[in-house]
Amino acid sequence: MQKRAIQVGYSVSAQVRPLINITPELRQAIALLQMDAGELGGFLAEQAARNPFLRLRLPGHGSSSHHARTDPAQDLPADGTSLIAHVLDQLRFCRIEPNERHAAQILIDALSPSGWLERGLDELAQDHAVPSARLETVLKKLQTMEPTGLFARDLADCLRLQLAERGQMDPAAASVLAALGVLATGGDQALAAETGLPLCEVRRVLALLRQLDPKPGGGFTFDPPRQIVPDLILERRDGNWHVAMNRSLLPDLRVDGSLFGKLGPEARRDMRAAYGTARWIVEAVERRHRTVLRIGAALVHHQSGYFDHGPAGLSPLSQRTVAENLGLSESTVSRVVNSVHLQAPDRIVALKTLFVKQIAPASAGKPLTTLQLCQEIQALLGPAAPAEPLTDSRITQILNERGFSIARRTVAKYRALCGIPCVKDRQRPPSGSLFLAGT
Repeated sequence: MQKRAIQVGYSVSAQVRPLINITPELRQAIALLQMDAGELGGFLAEQAARNPFLRLRLPGHGSSSHHARTDPAQDLPADGTSLIAHVLDQLRFCRIEPNERHAAQILIDALSPSGWLERGLDELAQDHAVPSARLETVLKKLQTMEPTGLFARDLADCLRLQLAERGQMDPAAASVLAALGVLATGGDQALAAETGLPLCEVRRVLALLRQLDPKPGGGFTFDPPRQIVPDLILERRDGNWHVAMNRSLLPDLRVDGSLFGKLGPEARRDMRAAYGTARWIVEAVERRHRTVLRIGAALVHHQSGYFDHGPAGLSPLSQRTVAENLGLSESTVSRVVNSVHLQAPDRIVALKTLFVKQIAPASAGKPLTTLQLCQEIQALLGPAAPAEPLTDSRITQILNERGFSIARRTVAKYRALCGIPCVKDRQRPPSGSLFLAGT
């Protein structure tokens, strides 16, 4: 077997060609593409403090209608084990309507590290001038997230949600949960006296409760929603979507050439490198902005159905396709979309969420994305009779009849990703029967 020669800095192929030399300037240009607007401002402030020829004006607060804000009710995927990232990842499956997004943001902002709400709905409704009924409606949707118990109002509510999911919620359990505070002060006998239940029944319920997780958010790190500064603005004009750079929230940067011109010959020699660096930084930032705008406009053009109709309008799209269409490298597209956000009329959108995989090829039926598959599965299981839930095989059959060419194992995978248990766990006992611990 012939060994392939390996040389540092060179690629061995039909012709020996030097690889691109990763200069400090190129390395910095790559770093600029990976910065969001907020990080870019911090970087430029640091450079302006070091370089006398850089003039920087950071965006002021309240100078435009396109403000930086925390916006958890957007289609962001999870990044790591953060509780907020985990919630945002599942938010897309909760069927939040456009008029409910603000309520969802309020409730996510009120989430504590335990996974419970820190404040009551009436208090939140009053503080944010939102109808309590709307918060109640959205809360029920958010409580469908996994792990079960997230967005509970208190400990009893957290345990109730988990018992209900197991099919173990019965009148005895309801009575114990309603009087749960007595347990801490008087023990199980006081709880039996308070509820009027036999002591053995109280202990049976308590045994069930001990199997549950009182703090479903405890398995995650807790990072409050971060401030998002959108690089791009999306507006509807003359029936079409238009994308522009959000200049009002981007740093205003320029080179002070007049200062360099005022220097004497000796000082000019000493400061020429700093002056050149200042010019390079300004040009590199402008190149970043042009690249961001091109990629953002291409994404909006391809995914206009998403902005018209919501997540159901997403079309299959890969980073490679965008890179080839724009004449850019796939790595450049990846760096930009992983850091840039777009301010749409009703939400802030992370560009990376506009890329979706196609599960079934168009030649084998209708094209189907991962999000659309989850929505199809949820729509099928929502109205199904609880005593006769649909199996993965039956779901697959129905989807194939609708023109989606998809395998049963794929349906099973995405059913689980949607947080929907298997058919056995979705079956409920006949009316009047109980699920006992250990059965």
